[in-house]
Amino acid sequence: MRNDKININSTAFLRAFALGACLWLLVSCASAVENPSVGLADMLKPTGGDSSAEINLRFNGSNALNFVYEQLAMGPRTSFNAKQLPLRDKLCEKLKALGFEVAIQPLKGAGGMGNGVDFYNVIATLKSPVNSKLKVFGAHYDTIPIAPNDPDPAMKAVPIPGANDGASGVAVLLEAARVIAERKTELKHSIRLIFFDGEDFSTGGENMLYGSKYYAANLSGDEIKSIEYFILIDMIGDKDLNIYQDINSVNAYPQLTAHIFESADKLGLKGFISRTKYRIFDDHLPFINAGVPSAVLIDFDFPYWHTLSDTGDKVSADSLSQIGRLLEYLIFNN
Repeated sequence: MRNDKININSTAFLRAFALGACLWLLVSCASAVENPSVGLADMLKPTGGDSSAEINLRFNGSNALNFVYEQLAMGPRTSFNAKQLPLRDKLCEKLKALGFEVAIQPLKGAGGMGNGVDFYNVIATLKSPVNSKLKVFGAHYDTIPIAPNDPDPAMKAVPIPGANDGASGVAVLLEAARVIAERKTELKHSIRLIFFDGEDFSTGGENMLYGSKYYAANLSGDEIKSIEYFILIDMIGDKDLNIYQDINSVNAYPQLTAHIFESADKLGLKGFISRTKYRIFDDHLPFINAGVPSAVLIDFDFPYWHTLSDTGDKVSADSLSQIGRLLEYLIFNN
């Protein structure tokens, strides 16, 4: 689907994107400011508890990795030229087949380089008969149409593959959806999975987070009260997984971040480091601003971020499994 407001030459558009990217100190998907001096080492105490092998978890990292490659086979999932739509439709198909109620939330970009562009959030809900309170998990499914961090200046206007930055989070949520559907009789909360569009439209604060900003801005007071928490996952497939606590998440809702990392410790997940390092600007911020307890899980030390080297070989089933098993544990054991 093409929007008339972006009926322009794609190459020229990408060159304009790349030029605009050089003007920004704030970068997208997610953006971060490093703050290694701020830590929470004293906030969390190791439980020394069970490993994930001792808890009945069914998440399969190999399944998730397969879906990373399925997304890569679609090519870049860029929003300015509607290249994200095949993935949007595939997500709807797969989630409906698993028994989720699926809705597409269309929106027009407001402001920035995505102004007037058509975006589409995919919202999948599985209701629990015993509790309508929602645990919500999200990831973005679009990919940035440039490679602003690529070491080759000639390649900065080329769309990235987005194996880790985009496909990894989507793959984990989709495999989690399979597990949730399989274990739905055990649900103690209703579950919502949100696949955001327009997170990575370009670099710069006003050129990103289109889908999450729209979704959060349109939540009613009652809907906000119905959400127990929101957890965003982004860039979580790196083979050398290092997930620190996000400063923004800790400042806004410290108990949620503490709960997440205590659970990771109990499961023996080695990719989680219980101290802060970065201040992350990502799709969780509109939820925080709306008053929803929120946190982000992201490995912002990924060396191939926003480069053409963000390819499938940089992603591992083990890393995907660590995130997926944590989400499954938070859903069914907490």
